[in-house]
Amino acid sequence: MTHLLAVAKFEAPRAGSSFSVAGLGLLDGVSAEARERALWWQVHVVEVETGVGSASATDGTNR
Repeated sequence: MTHLLAVAKFEAPRAGSSFSVAGLGLLDGVSAEARERALWWQVHVVEVETGVGSASATDGTNR
């Protein structure tokens, strides 16, 4: 973490920031259920790593 904070170009995500899965077609060809689960995990992992809740959070506060 100290390394990231020392880098001049580093910006911590702000509440309300949105993240998306890379548009490389990685989820093409999987079932709708599997795609939903993958997207849920992606949002969850970002929340764990950044402390920023998902875009659907009602107050958008950091945890």
